[in-house]
Amino acid sequence: MTTITEPFGIKFTTGKLLITTGVAQLIQHANLDIDDIYQRHIACDWSDMAEMDRIANTDAIREGDRIFSAFKLDETCLKQIENAYGELISDKVYVITEADRSHTTILLPIEY
Repeated sequence: MTTITEPFGIKFTTGKLLITTGVAQLIQHANLDIDDIYQRHIACDWSDMAEMDRIANTDAIREGDRIFSAFKLDETCLKQIENAYGELISDKVYVITEADRSHTTILLPIEY
């Protein structure tokens, strides 16, 4: 289990890391870097999200609710997705840490 301290002293445990089938396929076929995505999530880097969603995540950490992140994929990954699949199946991934902090899942929006 990983416990992270956010700059304001907020902590949350991520539990077991899970990935969906779609994310596993992007790791294999499009070199998706889930390490970077996971590190951004646990560092409370929600810069790809609207201000309202960033506030909701900060509140979720304090109140023990679900933490939801969305990250845009970089141009290299997007091109690799198009080459592998013939189309852009997603331009972002979601990361969700459950309220009970038992696990964190990285998934595609179509798998939500």
